[in-house]
Amino acid sequence: MSLFYGAVINPQTLTSYDVLPRCLLAVGHTGNIDWMVEDVAPHDLQQVLAQHGSSDEYLVELKDGEFLLPGFVDTHTHAPQVPNIGTGQQYELLDWLANVTFPTEAKFEDVEFAKRMYKKVVRTFIDAGFSEAF
Repeated sequence: MSLFYGAVINPQTLTSYDVLPRCLLAVGHTGNIDWMVEDVAPHDLQQVLAQHGSSDEYLVELKDGEFLLPGFVDTHTHAPQVPNIGTGQQYELLDWLANVTFPTEAKFEDVEFAKRMYKKVVRTFIDAGFSEAF
């Protein structure tokens, strides 16, 4: 289990969020939030940890200006198809594959092209707010 103490941004809707400046958050081995306690004063930290059967052995204390917020996980990506996003919309699926996707994917045989494109793929995912992609 990983423990984090500090500011957390907790989205409520697409246009609103809560700022929790003194939040204690426990992330389990699967990457899910196991528990969260809001407004934990620094002098109460050890007591709250003990109430949850935890110690500060794995505690990460966020510094001023640092915060946690949820990320997006894309569980099904095709990195060589990222350059094709939004292209070939005039085609049905099989024609799109033949005319757009397969020719683009073939370019990835060139290692230098692949290196350049994968940097762009990573930047595209990060810019879209993805924190993890498979």
